[in-house]
Amino acid sequence: MAKRAIPAVPADGSPSRRNFDASVKETLELLTGVRGTRINTLGESASLSDVISKINEIIRVMQ
Repeated sequence: MAKRAIPAVPADGSPSRRNFDASVKETLELLTGVRGTRINTLGESASLSDVISKINEIIRVMQ
């Protein structure tokens, strides 16, 4: 299955709406690895500590 692109922010909205849309798009691009450092997946043998670290990494990207 091909990866779908995140659409561009429409230019026809209010300034506050465009700012909101741009922020959402940036966060999605960070989480999906389009922008910034890609978040690597965990292996099958990941420990609970590994999972906690990965969740914390995702939370840091979202903030």
